[in-house]
Parts: sequence; C-alpha cells; structure tokens
Amino acid sequence: MAYATSGLNCSAIPIDAEQTQLNISFIWYKNNEKNYTFDTFNISTTNATLTYTNKLVNGLKKGDIWMCSVQAFDGYAYSDWINSSFITILNTPPTQYQPLL
Repeated sequence: MAYATSGLNCSAIPIDAEQTQLNISFIWYKNNEKNYTFDTFNISTTNATLTYTNKLVNGLKKGDIWMCSVQAFDGYAYSDWINSSFITILNTPPTQYQPLL
C-alpha cells in the first residue's frame, strides 16, 4: 500500500557468481500497462549491492495499481524479468482534526 501523497521506488540486489559488474534495468507498470515515464535502464552496480531506481514514481492517484519489474545484465546474458508485488494507491489520510479555540 502507498498513499497518494507518497512516491514509489524500486530496488534489487543482483547476484552473479561470475561477474562483479552488472547493469540493472527497471520497468514500471500502472494498472497492468507499461508506464514508460519512470523506467530506468542500465544502472551500473557491483555484484550483490542493493540498487535503486533513480526516478521516484510520483503523481500517484487513488486506485492505481503499480508494479515494478527488474532485469540484470552481466555483459553476456540477461536475467529473467522479476516482478515486485502489486502496490495499490490509497487515499491520503486526513490530517488530525484540530478544534478551533
């Protein structure tokens, strides 16, 4: 779950037994359709290092369902695309009521 006023980011820890340098790509889906606005390709990283997308998904709307997909490339072969869980955007909670004095 996420709120309409928050943003989304995606991360991965790529592991490759043969290579120390990897490239990571992230693709976003909104309501089961590719949303190219926030995609990030070929982030260079070191084996077994936590890697984040460099674009924060913003402009979230109540009811939207987002998913991130990530793929690693070691210079020779691509991994399968691995999908995150679905994230449903909720209303922003109201601020606490403060009585007028």
